[in-house]
Amino acid sequence: MSKLYKMPLLLAFYNDGKMKLEIDEDDIYQSFKEFYSHGSNVVDLLKDSSTRNYRDWGKKKYVELARVNPMHFFIRSSPDFFYEAGNKFCLTQKLEAFVNNPTFIRHFKDTVDYRARRFYKERLENKLDDIYELIENQKENG
Repeated sequence: MSKLYKMPLLLAFYNDGKMKLEIDEDDIYQSFKEFYSHGSNVVDLLKDSSTRNYRDWGKKKYVELARVNPMHFFIRSSPDFFYEAGNKFCLTQKLEAFVNNPTFIRHFKDTVDYRARRFYKERLENKLDDIYELIENQKENG
């Protein structure tokens, strides 16, 4: 995972603990806007020139980001769990039995949080590796 785009989309389904089987553009917008209003989450948007001006975005731009990135890839990689119906992004009926299960909901949120923490840990480790490599190169080149 090179960016966190999947996390706000999954959090839209989580809906503050009241799981939804389908989310609309308003849900996606609110979740993305909320997610990227928190400090380090915004790093992904600031790094790329196409998303750097995210502060000026409205609903249309956030939804477009969701469609191009996580929605597209979720549908392609996990069609057993995700699909699109009109302007709604949906979890398949296979998951319907779980959306009111408190244990499932808790684990769903824990998994999203874990993936975000793991992403940051890996990003930090990669940065440290880059720094160590730079130091080694400087030592070798005197």
